[in-house]
Amino acid sequence: MTDPKRGDITNANNVFPFNYTQQPFQANLTVSLPIFTGFGRSLRVSQAREQELDADETVRARRLEVRSSVHARFLALQTAYQAIPVQAANRESARDQLRLAQDRYRLGAGTSLEVSDAQNAVQQAEGDYVNAVYAYHRSVADLEAAVGRSLR
Repeated sequence: MTDPKRGDITNANNVFPFNYTQQPFQANLTVSLPIFTGFGRSLRVSQAREQELDADETVRARRLEVRSSVHARFLALQTAYQAIPVQAANRESARDQLRLAQDRYRLGAGTSLEVSDAQNAVQQAEGDYVNAVYAYHRSVADLEAAVGRSLR
């Protein structure tokens, strides 16, 4: 159908009482008013508050754990530091005992077994001193790891 014919047909049809359009105008409006939601909102608010409290307690527990760990490692460091002079004194005492045992043996008042025992005591004291120094340095490293930075 051509446009002039269509126009003629539309003009000839005046008996149709409405203005004919291809696409009538439409408008939709939706309004939602939640009057009762089954206590869902108050439940979600309550759950959110509980999650917040739980997160706060988790943070607090972690802080206490870190503080306790740092304190324990600091005490271990103090103990290791105090053990070094004790082991040094023990080492010197063992060396003195060895000198005395050697002098007694040289003078004929002691036996070779006493000298051997004194030598073993010196070796043990030397090992204990080295272990004490090592424990101190290990404690420093542990404390540095707990604090998160170098302390030297």
